[in-house]
Amino acid sequence: MNPLFMPRLSLSSIDVSQETFDWFQVLANVGEQSKRDLTRQLIEGHFIRWRRRHIEKVSYFADRYSLKWEQAFRLLADPDRKLPYSAEDLKWARELTEEDYWATKEGAESAAAPTAKTDAYKE
Repeated sequence: MNPLFMPRLSLSSIDVSQETFDWFQVLANVGEQSKRDLTRQLIEGHFIRWRRRHIEKVSYFADRYSLKWEQAFRLLADPDRKLPYSAEDLKWARELTEEDYWATKEGAESAAAPTAKTDAYKE
């Protein structure tokens, strides 16, 4: 992956309740930001808040299919491989080496601490 390239996540319209729509508009306006920036902030915040749980889910997947955590992450992150994974996909993942990894469990865990001083992140 090129560190200078920021991937684009294309999202089309999402149906939400009127209340959610209103709150989204309020948050964007109060924060003086565009809806696009607010969407990015909310998605990134979700991953920060729930990272530990996502790490556990990747661990479960890795154990279930006899993969290293890093192999499981790479398989799950590969946009060219889709669920349900085939025996060929699992074989491909098992043959990955350290040079092929995009992320490590250790790196994911070291970044797993949620932001302090917010009510949503209290233990």
